[in-house]
Amino acid sequence: MLFSNKNVVLLLPAILINFMLCSVSLGNHQGNTTNMQYGPLQVVTSIKPLALIAKAALGVSANVVYLQPVNKPSHSFNLSLSDIDRLDQADLIILVGDDFEPNIIKVAQKIASHKTLKLLDVVRKAGSKHPLLDDQQFGVDPHMWLNPTHANSLAHAIQDSVGFATQDIISQADIKKLVKELKSVSQHGFISHHDVLGHFTEAFQLSTGNSIRDGAGNQKGVKSQYKLRKDMSKGQAYCVFVEPQYADKDAAVMAKALNLPIVILDPLGAAQPLSKSGYRQFIDTLVMQFKACFV
Repeated sequence: MLFSNKNVVLLLPAILINFMLCSVSLGNHQGNTTNMQYGPLQVVTSIKPLALIAKAALGVSANVVYLQPVNKPSHSFNLSLSDIDRLDQADLIILVGDDFEPNIIKVAQKIASHKTLKLLDVVRKAGSKHPLLDDQQFGVDPHMWLNPTHANSLAHAIQDSVGFATQDIISQADIKKLVKELKSVSQHGFISHHDVLGHFTEAFQLSTGNSIRDGAGNQKGVKSQYKLRKDMSKGQAYCVFVEPQYADKDAAVMAKALNLPIVILDPLGAAQPLSKSGYRQFIDTLVMQFKACFV
């Protein structure tokens, strides 16, 4: 006889313990919750602003990394083998969606569609209906992270996906304070390097401004350029915003032609550390940079 009754009795507790440990381990990988005994969640985002939102939403419960370098943003970003491995090993992947990062979406759908959140899907599900999200003529404006309300929607989706209680990463009261802070310049015109500030101006009730390039960073046509210079020559703009990620040659030419100052505004938060308060600080910095146009 292989086992005596006495041996069976002695082995049962060990078997039960092993079974419970296996169940917990499987729960951590298959469910929506995390147990800090097994380390923080591994979260991968396509761009830094989404990483700022994820870190603000999850705090120390997550290690958050982003794939695209902030000094070389590209809608056609190509993944390295290490990037693909990060996506495969991640507990949660967060993307903008639509055509913003097609190469990343293609890979994520193949290996990790079940653990991927897309900002555009989240914002639409939250009930936002706006030309910036469904513009048939010009396409969707993907820079939704610049609107704190959309950032809160994504934060809630992130928190809910891992079983956390949902909470805002920037309060409605703070958003109202920033709207009030910007009220004195809300009707002032400006020119941006490319069409990036639509969601920001919508969130804070500001003039939509004008841009030298379209939302994808492509040069606008000659007619559009001529109209922009003609309109802005009437004194409707206070400055030309440039982004540190792009060469400012176009902006410099426009600023010189219209005798306007150049002001740096960073919609990717390149210098902002990833932290629990990082997204709020990112928005505060954007507001400060925006106001600098009108000093």
